[in-house]
Amino acid sequence: MPSDILSGDTMIGKQIDLTSAERIYSVSNVPLFLLRKLQADPSINRISSSLSTNEILGELKKSLQVKPRTLGEAVKPYVLLVALGKKGQIEPLKEASAIEAPYHDWFSYLAEVLLHTFISTGIISLNVHGQFSTTLPANTSTASTRKLILSPLGN
Repeated sequence: MPSDILSGDTMIGKQIDLTSAERIYSVSNVPLFLLRKLQADPSINRISSSLSTNEILGELKKSLQVKPRTLGEAVKPYVLLVALGKKGQIEPLKEASAIEAPYHDWFSYLAEVLLHTFISTGIISLNVHGQFSTTLPANTSTASTRKLILSPLGN
């Protein structure tokens, strides 16, 4: 049965299944195991893609202030943190790492791990007309060099 992790007028109808995250949390004896397993959990990808950064942050702030009474409430902040990390934006992670987590012992540590291991990614498309070639002069060094050749894929 899916756990309703979101509340409020803007969150009505959005339900996330925390069953696999609860299982992972229940066998986690160290924080990095929990992080690694949650990062590999497909349900975290669904949360990250279906909720906005602001929705995740808002629910994260609320969930960290409540003492967990169930396994779902205990794992929820970690799920939301990992989903936030999958958004690919460092500023929300910085904001999350500043939130106090009085009832979730591993939260601050995992937020810092995500911040320190954050890799910004992006795709740049270049439109190149003709052929562009760049090489280093032959007499500069005996060290290995790289040659970059860009050519159009099609017309």
